[in-house]
Amino acid sequence: MVTEHFSAARDSAEKAYADRDRYREKMHAAYGSREVAVRRLRALSRLHEPLGNGVCLCKKRGCESLVILDTPWVRDMVSKLDAIEAQREAELRAVDPRDDWSIVAWDDGQVTSEGQTWIA
Repeated sequence: MVTEHFSAARDSAEKAYADRDRYREKMHAAYGSREVAVRRLRALSRLHEPLGNGVCLCKKRGCESLVILDTPWVRDMVSKLDAIEAQREAELRAVDPRDDWSIVAWDDGQVTSEGQTWIA
């Protein structure tokens, strides 16, 4: 009887873990789809910018794309994506190119091998 309860509890826990993993995969897929959609909207926003007097960059007066791109959610998501990419680029530029594996760093220091030291 006790083993039946333990078996049922184990089966329930395994089902819960499987559900968790399935929902995690769905969540990551949804975030990936949203990121792709925002990137496409950003590309579209660069092709359709208002020039004034109701004229779009595509030279069309009353462009329907401007109406879609001017919604607060789209503007907010595109600006967040731009900020995230600017931050990533700044972090990559801030990395010191002279790390431990850089040949340039080896040129400045001493190289030792089998008890011998060379000044590079």
